[in-house]
Amino acid sequence: MEQAFRFKRFSVWQEGVAMRVGTDAVVLGVLADVAGARRIVDVGTGTGVIALMLAQRAEEARIIGIDIDETAVARAAENFARSPFADRLEALWGDVRLLRSQFRVQNSEWTGEADVVVCNPPFFKTAPQAMGGARRVARVSETLSLEQLVAGARRMLRTGGSLWVIVPKERADELCFAGWEQGFGLVRWIDIRTKAGKPAKRVVVGLRKGEREPAAEDVVKEDLVLADEQGAKTAEWAALSGDFYL
Repeated sequence: MEQAFRFKRFSVWQEGVAMRVGTDAVVLGVLADVAGARRIVDVGTGTGVIALMLAQRAEEARIIGIDIDETAVARAAENFARSPFADRLEALWGDVRLLRSQFRVQNSEWTGEADVVVCNPPFFKTAPQAMGGARRVARVSETLSLEQLVAGARRMLRTGGSLWVIVPKERADELCFAGWEQGFGLVRWIDIRTKAGKPAKRVVVGLRKGEREPAAEDVVKEDLVLADEQGAKTAEWAALSGDFYL
């Protein structure tokens, strides 16, 4: 029998989906700035876990989770329907390379552009040939490059809206440059260290549309350590994730 990944206020069923709930998704779901957001798009929603987390955090927001994998869309739709936020969530099949600003949410037109776009993208540049099918689509950036992601976000976002992405440390500058080329400015950079004393392997990047060169003092740079040297959650991460993890 399938076992759900259980959070405090919702559960995520994962059977048949290429990418299961992982630390990267939870980190992005915790750190993306959705204060005041009314319209959010989760690109590559997979199981829908990030969309569910943002629905819990942004109580007035309507959220669309889009994915190019029909199996993932069906699974996300089931997870949304079982959650206490079902009336504000919808899962749609879609290719971010083609999508525009208008969507349909719960059978009513999405009015206006998105305030926030989030994505835990397929960020590996190459993969073994043995990795095929949905897992390859979910993990390898030949499916969706960072440049294509930024271009899609630019079309969907209002001016002043923000794009939040988690990427490997070695690709964070590439993401920021892609944003700069398309009229986005860096507003937040958070190095993610899985353990104290280890180098950062991931970065959460926040980019704002229409702010190509924000003042240096307006860019927030931080460092988040998830576990101490003994492997226990740090106090900071425990506090940030405490509303979600059981």
